[in-house]
Amino acid sequence: MASYLELLQQRKALEKQITEVKLAEFDSIVKDMKDKILTYGISATDLGFVTKKGKGVSEFKPGRPVPPKYREPNSGATWTGRGKAPKWLAGQNRDAFLIQA
Repeated sequence: MASYLELLQQRKALEKQITEVKLAEFDSIVKDMKDKILTYGISATDLGFVTKKGKGVSEFKPGRPVPPKYREPNSGATWTGRGKAPKWLAGQNRDAFLIQA
């Protein structure tokens, strides 16, 4: 039976070999996938990356507009609550400026 240290060395060698083989196969696997996607007309929806309603796996979409959360009553200026707060809201209780849904 192999000793603990021998098994650790074998594991290290196997992990190195696994990484090398994975890297060697990666390009050909990606090329094969792209060819099949083009040949069969597979879409992101078919693969489950986008639902039929057009929403992706994650609900967060960068660049999508966010509705305003706060409104300044005098000027009508709004703020989403993200990023740096506007000057008209500085030092004031934000709850007073919440937009009621």
